[in-house]
Amino acid sequence: SPHRFVTTMRRALESEYVSAHLHEWVDLIFGHAQRGAAAEERHNVFFYLTYEGEVDLEAVDDPAERLALETQVACFGQTPPQLFGAPHPARRAPLAFTRPLHWGPPAPGAIRPFARLPLRLTAAAATAAGGGFAPGALALVGLCASGEPEYRRLVCVDASASVHAVKWPPPGGRALPPVASARRHCSTQMPASDVQKAAWQAILPGGDANGRGALVLSGGQWDGALCAYSEGGRTLSTHHQHSRAITCVALSSSHALLLTGASDTTVVLWETGLGGGAARGGAAGAAPLRPLRTLRGHVRELTAVALSSELGVAASGAADGAVLLHTCHNGCLLRSISHPASQPIAHLHVSAVHCRVAFGSAHPGATELYVHALSGARLHTLHAQGGVRCSLLTPDGALLVLGGGSGHLAAWRVDDGQLACLFEPTAAGVSCATVSANELLVGTQEGEIVGYAFDPSVAYPRVDGRSVRDSAGWAQGRVQ
Repeated sequence: SPHRFVTTMRRALESEYVSAHLHEWVDLIFGHAQRGAAAEERHNVFFYLTYEGEVDLEAVDDPAERLALETQVACFGQTPPQLFGAPHPARRAPLAFTRPLHWGPPAPGAIRPFARLPLRLTAAAATAAGGGFAPGALALVGLCASGEPEYRRLVCVDASASVHAVKWPPPGGRALPPVASARRHCSTQMPASDVQKAAWQAILPGGDANGRGALVLSGGQWDGALCAYSEGGRTLSTHHQHSRAITCVALSSSHALLLTGASDTTVVLWETGLGGGAARGGAAGAAPLRPLRTLRGHVRELTAVALSSELGVAASGAADGAVLLHTCHNGCLLRSISHPASQPIAHLHVSAVHCRVAFGSAHPGATELYVHALSGARLHTLHAQGGVRCSLLTPDGALLVLGGGSGHLAAWRVDDGQLACLFEPTAAGVSCATVSANELLVGTQEGEIVGYAFDPSVAYPRVDGRSVRDSAGWAQGRVQ
């Protein structure tokens, strides 16, 4: 099929073999092997009129001869200018991926967790939080990692709207004692399930090296407000563009754009002013949210949104199973795709690297995620064991991580729909997840954060013992 052809060619062009021989192509087209003995040796010789500087048209007086030369150039073209007189150096191979010490040795079979961090609401914290929350485990609905590797912190939001900030990874990979926090960022959200609360939460990572100053963006307000909160629970700003409650929120990979969907059937595209990882001055530097445009076309309330700033595409899913694709620059409707069973859309992702749209339903018992091309053609159907409660697209857009209510966890390749790797199930259902520094961090319904080693060597297909995809993009020590 055309999609299979493009996928195969992309893998070939991004392979290490092509990277290792790319300098030879540069020598032929722009380098020392374009002319002379090196060109003759490589059979890289063309008609003399195609080379730059061989003919001076201004010096030709005969109109017929001048026309013949111009026709030759127009019909057969010219070789590019010669830029290099010496052989071009070869591209250095990417550094071999080094497993961090806290991961421990690799084990066969499913990837095992290297750290577990339980979060609990103690009696004192529950009293301080108010609202009748009882001590014990709290389901996590949002998770974000920020800061440099040596100062990395996790900021997570639980179902009681409390914000937890902890250092990651735990020292020596050991499980830390329970961490308690009662800094609630909101007490006026509408009643909803944990899945709905996860959909209307988004966390902007901290802008400094220490990862501090994270912002919690949240919907779920009865008046349709989008609220920005600091880690300490202080309200920094509120924005009103929807007439009814916001039901879903999504950030672009660069954090420069934000997409919100609401019960009023509209989708609003926002500019955060934080593109390119611009630093913020701590919690006081609230995100300067600015609405760009309103996207329309749905007839039922929105249940999921996704955004790709690389493609300039905004995707939105509604309760009637309709998925609409709009352009970000002018809001035009590109495509309409429907769920096969017309079930409410709960999981929605746009992969820029493969130009794919993946969506699925949160209907009890639903185990499928459907992968479509941007043209609307269905390419694959992913079947997740134990249903799909949480889904995550990796930062490079190559893998879909699916977590179930029974704790099952697996990663699937977006390009061919094949299973990439399995993770050891968690003790409770998976409720949220994020990827940071080659680690998959998962939050559960019992308030536990579980860390898995996300080794790129097991995540991508391999041919002759070598990855067909440059996995250095996952490694911190990438060499260009």
